[in-house]
Amino acid sequence: MGRTVPSYRQALEREIDRWKGFRKALRSRDAEAFDRMMNACRLFASAASMATRPILLEAMFMSILLNQEKALTEIKDKLDILENKLNHPCARSFSIWVLSFWVEGLLHILDRILILKEYDFCILDKSRVLLALEVGLVVVA
Repeated sequence: MGRTVPSYRQALEREIDRWKGFRKALRSRDAEAFDRMMNACRLFASAASMATRPILLEAMFMSILLNQEKALTEIKDKLDILENKLNHPCARSFSIWVLSFWVEGLLHILDRILILKEYDFCILDKSRVLLALEVGLVVVA
């Protein structure tokens, strides 16, 4: 005799198939996000099948939430590593050195532009270039 109850994976694929119309109505970027959510359901299908929940969507939602939690934890861990690197004393002095090197390079370019302006090769004036430098420094800092 055959199975009377479909496996969780079969039921999951049938449920995902029922959402095709919804997926088609989404913009391409949203459709990609929807596909990632459905892939999360497939990823945790073994665990979801062991949950023995009568409503399939509950296990699907839990799979999607678990996948989101893992992604957030991974992002947080990477952010902590970056913050630790940036807060290290050597990193701060290196950042200041890079910024001063960058400013020095821009000032050198500014001198070149002003020299070219004197020979009418360039129509920039010093106040516009200095304003651009100030805005650039605010953005970089």
